Amino acid sequence: CSSTVVLPSASASSSASVSGIQEEGIGGKEKPNPEHRACSLLLKTRIQERRQAKIDERRLSTWDRDVRLMVAQDGRTLDQITAIIHECHDMPPTASGFSWRDQILSMETLREKWNDGKISIGMNRGEPKKSTIDGEAVMRQLEEAERNGRR
Repeated sequence: CSSTVVLPSASASSSASVSGIQEEGIGGKEKPNPEHRACSLLLKTRIQERRQAKIDERRLSTWDRDVRLMVAQDGRTLDQITAIIHECHDMPPTASGFSWRDQILSMETLREKWNDGKISIGMNRGEPKKSTIDGEAVMRQLEEAERNGRR
């Protein structure tokens, strides 16, 4: 998962940067960008380290598209995508049993949670991250639970 691959073009004196899909492959299907596929295969490997999962070529192609969108539309780098995949799958479960590795089972979910600010690079290292907790709502719930517990 590096940032740019340069492939030879039809002309020997020029080169083309790979942006999403390479050339046509067998049966008219497009070959995936090797860098995007590397990210997809990394997620597949990390998922299969902990669970039995059949992840077929069609799903990998969809993930390749999601990686392309993260790069082209969301401004992510391939190194950032690799880092967040490891981050989510290396994070131990919380005391309540919640684990991002059990939640991030597709590139679509990874992209969605990342764009929503629910996951971020550095979340395992105690680096500051934007809180998505409504403090007033939590306080109201605690007060309500306390009132109900005393009755």
